[in-house]
Amino acid sequence: MSIHILLVEKHPLIGVGIRALFENITDFQLIGEVFNDQELQSACQKNRPDIVLFDINVIDISIIEIIKSLKFSFPDLKIITLIPESNPIYVKYLVNLKINSCVMKNENSDVLIAAIRKVNQGETFLSNQVTKKIIEIDYSDFNLSEREFEVLQLVGEGKTNYQIGMDLHITERTVRSHMESIMQKMCVKNRTEALKKAIQKGWFKV
Repeated sequence: MSIHILLVEKHPLIGVGIRALFENITDFQLIGEVFNDQELQSACQKNRPDIVLFDINVIDISIIEIIKSLKFSFPDLKIITLIPESNPIYVKYLVNLKINSCVMKNENSDVLIAAIRKVNQGETFLSNQVTKKIIEIDYSDFNLSEREFEVLQLVGEGKTNYQIGMDLHITERTVRSHMESIMQKMCVKNRTEALKKAIQKGWFKV
């Protein structure tokens, strides 16, 4: 029985490589390609893939929100992400979305093939490189929640509480509550000091 795969990628050369890889694998069927986030929901509705293979160039808040939306709309859909060399904190939050598999782009094609087969069987697959990335994180630091980290990142982008609320679909009051919790956990007096500590930890650059 074929595994129906929908590819999400923004660079045609990636699609060429994936198609070439799948050509000689009889049970892999690439049923469609999507080139922007706006087409993704309708393509899943129309094609009903078993797996979405998500080629990600930069792990950021927008990607996290897209994956959350996809999982909400299609709870049985399996998601595999192909990710670049990234800051470990972003890899951790991506994995925390409970995607089915995460593979680095610079890994051997056999790793991706194994990931697809494992995921299709209902298993979760994290490649060795992804696992190493997660281990790099000091989990004892500050104990921020996923949402608090998202808020802090948007603070780093220079956004106001109102803008952060709009981006995350929460109220401005909730944003302020998250910021108070962040400052308390990080033992700082204001958002500037919180951002400075985050930069020192290497979580992101401003």
